[in-house]
Amino acid sequence: PWCPPCIKMKPEVEKLKSALKDYTFIALDGESDIAILNKLNIQGFPQVVYYKQGAEMIRFSGYYPSTAMEKEILAK
Repeated sequence: PWCPPCIKMKPEVEKLKSALKDYTFIALDGESDIAILNKLNIQGFPQVVYYKQGAEMIRFSGYYPSTAMEKEILAK
């Protein structure tokens, strides 16, 4: 089960996925993907992390509108 902030964020991520079709998106489960979350230093939810060529470029913690995320991602 997803937390309420994650549920609120899901439509924004779907909009972002539609806008950035050449990007890859993955979703992690905060209860079963603990080792990966620890490795990526993800401590709160929801969180969107953008990587470019293996390097973290930007991290969005909490709720963000898709348009704001898209603008910041494309600027990187």
